[in-house]
Amino acid sequence: MSWRRKLIPVHRWAGLTVGLILLVSAFTGAGMAFREQLEPVVYPGVARAAPCAHPLSLDVLAATASRLHPNDTLDYLRIQRDPATPVAARFLNKDTLYLDRCTAALTASQNRYQGFFGVLEWIHRGQWMKFGGWLMGLGALSLLLLLAGIGIYLWWPRKPRRFVQGFTVSRKAKGPAFNIGLHRAAGGWVALPLFLSALTGLPNAYDSIHDMIVSLDGKPETKPISTPSADPNAAHFPLAGAWRIVEHLAPNAKEVLIHVARKPKDPLEIYMIAADAPHANARSYLWLDAWSGKVLSYAPYSRMGVGSRIYFWMLSIHTGAIGGIPGQLFLFLGAIGALILGYTGITAYVRRRFRLDKKRAISPSPHLPAVRNVHSS
Repeated sequence: MSWRRKLIPVHRWAGLTVGLILLVSAFTGAGMAFREQLEPVVYPGVARAAPCAHPLSLDVLAATASRLHPNDTLDYLRIQRDPATPVAARFLNKDTLYLDRCTAALTASQNRYQGFFGVLEWIHRGQWMKFGGWLMGLGALSLLLLLAGIGIYLWWPRKPRRFVQGFTVSRKAKGPAFNIGLHRAAGGWVALPLFLSALTGLPNAYDSIHDMIVSLDGKPETKPISTPSADPNAAHFPLAGAWRIVEHLAPNAKEVLIHVARKPKDPLEIYMIAADAPHANARSYLWLDAWSGKVLSYAPYSRMGVGSRIYFWMLSIHTGAIGGIPGQLFLFLGAIGALILGYTGITAYVRRRFRLDKKRAISPSPHLPAVRNVHSS
């Protein structure tokens, strides 16, 4: 028996079991492919507010957010470069308030995993169960097995001159032949986007893979800590002061996220996407003493190790944050292709398992007269 015949059942049953997780991932991924463009249309309050020459300080906005949402603890503020974009104040339970920079008015409020795109992300990230992230990662691993390991081997033509035919479906094909031809052609077209999507999603699904990649930087640096003030009535360093330091280190940053300090020794942890950042996740990190404002550590993206750079590039590739709309379309078509592969693969199995095509072939046509039994007389 040839290797192709031996691997076909493995390919089939892997697709009918763990491959079903891939279909969920592909469906939700396709729905989020153009989130950046569509979310402001669906939920305009999260993206637009009236700009002004003198926006309020971050301290006012943080205090307003805490007053509007008193039952949970503020986690961070996210500030976009566009002055007409509201400041997002996210709490530990993922509730997010969007505040007008000029008036501190609430323009929208939504939990990270609510709304159309939030629910898709909730499913895609496996937040619906304790080990959901691990399970969704299993879908990515199954894709790498089905695609890189077995699928490409089965797809690859035995004769090089038939290579181009692997990307097409015969016009004469009907029924099961068309189904198998579509399965094969779709696999050829979407192999690359699916491979990249699965590979780059693994570090977010499994901490061990993330840690292995980041370990390429060498020995990890110890997270800096703040030195609490001896004065029991001392206040934290103002966020407005932290913002001035950010503007000095990364002027006109595309995005800034400031984690507030919750414990006495917690620093102000800040990440910035610089104006000249090569992609949307090229993060520069800054840690400030939460009491004095002293710079404890500054790690610009340009000086990060190779491991961190690889991880952030993978994150941007997986989320379609590279290449603009063409990059998003590339991943979207890959996800749609995965759904086509799932549909054609499942229908091929059902037809084979229940012999639907044979039953349909031998069923008498209602338009033909009954055949007389010559042995009945």
